[in-house]
Amino acid sequence: MTYALDIWYSPPILKEGAKKRTGSVRALKRLEKVQRIAALAITGGLHTTPNDLLDAHAGLTPLQFMLDEICHRNTTRICTLPGSNPLTHIARRCVTRPSKKHLSNLQMLLERYSLNPATIETIRPPAFTSADPLPLGTSIAETREDSMGEEREDDSRYKIYSDGSGQDGRVGAAAILMEAGNPTPTKMLQFHLGTTAEHTTYEAEAVGALLAMKIAKEVASEAERRGETDLAISHYADNQSVIKALHSRKSKPGQYLIDSYRRGAHNLPREMNMKMGLRWISAHSGVKGNEEVDKAAKEAVAGASSNRMDLPAILRKGLKISRSALK
Repeated sequence: MTYALDIWYSPPILKEGAKKRTGSVRALKRLEKVQRIAALAITGGLHTTPNDLLDAHAGLTPLQFMLDEICHRNTTRICTLPGSNPLTHIARRCVTRPSKKHLSNLQMLLERYSLNPATIETIRPPAFTSADPLPLGTSIAETREDSMGEEREDDSRYKIYSDGSGQDGRVGAAAILMEAGNPTPTKMLQFHLGTTAEHTTYEAEAVGALLAMKIAKEVASEAERRGETDLAISHYADNQSVIKALHSRKSKPGQYLIDSYRRGAHNLPREMNMKMGLRWISAHSGVKGNEEVDKAAKEAVAGASSNRMDLPAILRKGLKISRSALK
């Protein structure tokens, strides 16, 4: 019933000062009649029962809201398509050169939801195959206690901790470097993503991982200049979803950040027998490095950001709006 809805349906709206709604009013009324028949069959209610009461007792979303949600979801999906898709150019033209007469349904939806494809992230298929494994090991402990035990027994000289945080409508990420024998962080990177209206905590966790990769590259470069032949680095993150996404071939919001981390891992120096692993560490577990990076991430939430040129290149111009945040 809602197939290709965003092509033929325009959510009815009542413009300021107008007496009648504009949009697909007639189509909505006919579809509401169909849902009313279903709601009466589900509840066994009287034929005089109001629609909103029937929907509530039948557990159905009011049709106007459901159709509006579908149109919004489909329109945001169009905004995230890569440039190779013909719809991308059509959607961008609707914003850059909008028609004043005979508006297409896509243009009306973009205007209704205030969406601009140029400011929204592009979601591409993952840029790796099963024949292109991640060049570093990943590990997710079965329990919180196991993750803490693995961190205690880890004798790597360099441990990098990353974290993302969201609080009071704002989002930030951070990564710190802890060296053996030093109780305080020796390197730290922070990045303020923006507001929760445009970014998510998952996105912040992925950004934290990117900051950790940047620190790992700096550590490797310094070790290479010193002539070291063996180097072991452990990266700890308290978000399992980011670690799992590194092996997933399913397209989803924030995929470009995951792909950037993978590219960074492939670009790590191999000549010096460098080993790097990514492990899950339980949040708020009392681990020194994890507590330090949690503080740094909260500072980033408040607005703290490292020098632009110290950040990974992908972060220097800011991030585009996350599709997940637009829901």
